[in-house]
Amino acid sequence: MEIRTLRGGDDLLAVSRVYEESWKAAYRDILPDVYLDSLPAGRWVPYLRQAADRSLVLIENGRVVGTSSYGPSRAPALAGWGEIISLYLLPDVWGQGYGGQLLTATVRQLKRAGYRSLFLWVLEENRRARAFYERMGFAPCPVHREESIGGRRVRQVQYRYPADPGGCAAQGENWARREAVIRQWFAMWLDKRDTGLRQIFARDAVYIESWGPEYHGSDQIQHWFDEWNTRGTVRRWDIRQFFHRGEQTVVEWQFACDMADGERQAFAGLSLIRWNRSGQICLLQEFGCHEDRYDPYQNGPEPVFRQEPARWF
Repeated sequence: MEIRTLRGGDDLLAVSRVYEESWKAAYRDILPDVYLDSLPAGRWVPYLRQAADRSLVLIENGRVVGTSSYGPSRAPALAGWGEIISLYLLPDVWGQGYGGQLLTATVRQLKRAGYRSLFLWVLEENRRARAFYERMGFAPCPVHREESIGGRRVRQVQYRYPADPGGCAAQGENWARREAVIRQWFAMWLDKRDTGLRQIFARDAVYIESWGPEYHGSDQIQHWFDEWNTRGTVRRWDIRQFFHRGEQTVVEWQFACDMADGERQAFAGLSLIRWNRSGQICLLQEFGCHEDRYDPYQNGPEPVFRQEPARWF
């Protein structure tokens, strides 16, 4: 058995096959069958060409049975960390100890490059992989990300090494507090009831709506909240997901309301939120996207745009 860096003369189709076969077996009950079954031979060859100097291969009896890739963190929040980007084995060698040897070699490469702290992402539903990483000394962190793979929305969990459960837990608790504050703010609009606006917003907070209005200070934000609710009713404010980085949080949402004049408004959006040291919002800026979208090139090469005001931009 040999573990070494990918070389220029290696068979990239054989290495790509490790990805393809591993995905089809490991993600069979996680991603759509039609997507997995349609993965073409050589799907990862372009990536391997680009990441050859940061890829390892595990060779047994002249056959490539495993591969991994690694490098500097791609996550701005973990600048200075090393990232294990991927680690896969052919299904017919699972459970034979190759995974541990390949992971150990990958960690060694990152440490030689000067990285003391490492992380990786694993699909939340991939119980086998999660158990493996935990046995190897990685610890799950309450940090998640969501993406669409094969048309299915999936969630990934971040694992860190060396394990730091205490630090991860403290960070997770801080993020949970922030998310609770945001949920409280949204619920206030749905219920038309102030349950602590002046605790949520700093005294000198700035709130910017996606279509232009800007409110300065918690007193003005309070007046806006009270006044708006005399002429409108929020029907929906659904949270899709959160992102955290340092003292900032981004929340993705769907919004709908009915105005007293009979107009109904609905749009998707993001809120960029900055926090002060007391855990209050000091800046909230909204970015909106019209919910009723369309293709201006549907009927030909010349765009046809609707003649309507861009209310939320």
